[in-house]
Amino acid sequence: MQGIWQLESVINIFFQEHFAFLTPLMQLISYLGDEYFYMLFLPLFFWSISYRDGLRLGMMLMISNTTNMILKLSFRTPRPYWVNPDVLALRVETSFGMPSGHSQNAAGLWGLFGHTRTKKWVRLICYLTIFLIGLSRIHLGVHYLHDVLLGWLTGALLVVVALKYEKPIAKKFVTGNSSNRINLTMIISAAMIFLPLLLVLISRAWSLPEAWIVNSINAAPDTQINPMSVEGAFTVAGTTFGTLLGLTWFMEKYQGIPDAGGTVRQKTLRYLAGVAGLAVIYLGMKYVTPEGESLIALLMRFIRYGMLGAWISGGAPWLFRHLKWMQVEKLEGIG
Repeated sequence: MQGIWQLESVINIFFQEHFAFLTPLMQLISYLGDEYFYMLFLPLFFWSISYRDGLRLGMMLMISNTTNMILKLSFRTPRPYWVNPDVLALRVETSFGMPSGHSQNAAGLWGLFGHTRTKKWVRLICYLTIFLIGLSRIHLGVHYLHDVLLGWLTGALLVVVALKYEKPIAKKFVTGNSSNRINLTMIISAAMIFLPLLLVLISRAWSLPEAWIVNSINAAPDTQINPMSVEGAFTVAGTTFGTLLGLTWFMEKYQGIPDAGGTVRQKTLRYLAGVAGLAVIYLGMKYVTPEGESLIALLMRFIRYGMLGAWISGGAPWLFRHLKWMQVEKLEGIG
């Protein structure tokens, strides 16, 4: 593999040397695959575009992230700048390289969204976004070409699975009772923690090559790589748990799901108020909770992101309903 990594790093170096003027643009495009972007963008669907699309895209993101963590922990491959000092670390990442999470998530989300759109220009934007996010990761030196290709392939496979199974699963979730919904939510969230954690425990005898550590420190002295971290698993599991719990609570209370329709004024007010609530929860919890890999820190991370998910799917829509900014789509109209 060492020979392949060195050979493919030539592609990274080529982009960085010959298209250096594109670096600011590539950094901006890469941001479209970051956690903070999704945290601000997906709620727009939930509250102001289509609650159903927000939910399906949100669940795709969570499933894709878990799948990506499992694959990264299984392959345990480096980033280009960990191996070749000639590759610049124009972005810094601490997890393993293959497959590219940004590329996989983009293929999953925008592949799913684009496939269900009828307007060609919307599809074109979705597919162009997928391509550019993958390209940006190569340019920035954080992924090899094969990392991006495998990310795209994995995301595409998740889209195929979603198109086949999402409707029967969603129908079963909607028509079931609240106890079954909560049980299913707990099982899914537990699996999102257990599977990555199991791989970390299995790999306890494995250690990072010294060369990877040295090269990563030389490239980015302020950031220490930690590819065996399970923080991401608790983030994803907490968000999923909170989102599905918030949905369950809202459905039980109103016998329906939030309707993201309404006037432009209502949609704007919902989004601005909702994002303000997100900021209060995120920053407030981040300020008072510990960081790191301790049990209490991981538990508080689960709670923090659970609160964010619950706010997006249930808390904010409840507030909007109370303020008469949002209507409810009754369950009998769903199916």
